[in-house]
Amino acid sequence: MFFGFTHCPVICPVTVYELTAAMERTGASALRIHFITVDPERDTPERMREYFSGFGPSVTGFTGEADALRRVWDAFEITATRTALDNGGYTIDHTATVFLLSGAGRVQDVVAYGAEPEVLDQRVRALVSR
Repeated sequence: MFFGFTHCPVICPVTVYELTAAMERTGASALRIHFITVDPERDTPERMREYFSGFGPSVTGFTGEADALRRVWDAFEITATRTALDNGGYTIDHTATVFLLSGAGRVQDVVAYGAEPEVLDQRVRALVSR
């Protein structure tokens, strides 16, 4: 599970790509990637469907009402701060941790953004073997 936003220029799409690549390298095709938005204002259900359609069926994007999402962010201790851009838009500075969850939804491990592929592969294999 990863928290991010679809207008993210680098970290979020790279993380989803790295997770899908790790699943392919390790043969962990039964795993699912759940991407929970930290930007419900722009990440509408339509935007999420469009954005994730290119990542394949193992990736699902979740959005919803800000208050409901905030409860999930708080449960995982996610920080998300809206930062104005010079062009009038905004970006979101947020926690970029990947949470590896058991089938029961319990956190089994975490992986920091930028972890080497070998580290990610090792953690995915350990999750699948539990």
